[in-house]
Amino acid sequence: NFSSFNKLQGLKNGFIYCMYEDHRGNIWISTERSGVTRYDGQSFKNFTSAEGLPDDKAYSIIEDHTGNLWIGTYGKGVCKYDGRSFTQFDVKEGVINKNVVSILEDKAGDIWICTLGGGVLQLKSALDGSAGTFTQYTEKEGLPFNFVTCILEDKKGDLWFGTYGGGISRFDGTSFFNYSSKEGLTSDYIWKI
Repeated sequence: NFSSFNKLQGLKNGFIYCMYEDHRGNIWISTERSGVTRYDGQSFKNFTSAEGLPDDKAYSIIEDHTGNLWIGTYGKGVCKYDGRSFTQFDVKEGVINKNVVSILEDKAGDIWICTLGGGVLQLKSALDGSAGTFTQYTEKEGLPFNFVTCILEDKKGDLWFGTYGGGISRFDGTSFFNYSSKEGLTSDYIWKI
């Protein structure tokens, strides 16, 4: 049985980039130009720049182990939502590229941010739960291409990055191992892993 949701039910925009279920069972929906929408099973609540979201073009959403939501925007970087307010991470915090398309929390609690043009950012977790420091990984550090579209952590803890034009890269915490059409991939343009 399918249910359909649109503006009549409270969904502000049907152009959806991703959906995420938090630990409370809420469904978070990132949209094109309408911010982020939370569906609690009964009703929709929309969060836009009027509520503190840095940009209304939200691409990705994850929840970290402490219950904070991390939202990637296209043009204004990444922000953290603690249930009350949004905290934006921008150039002054080390987010050099503001086009964030994918986010992951690894098993160690570090937040990984994939950007279109700026490679990957790692936000080291701090023991007291406060934000640590950002480390940027680009072609200079071994990525095959700086347009990184997606990320996955495997059972061993290695991170796999899909790129838009450079194939796939595996990071073991020290080195990048790159795989492209030269190694047998059917395409170097990877959207999901």
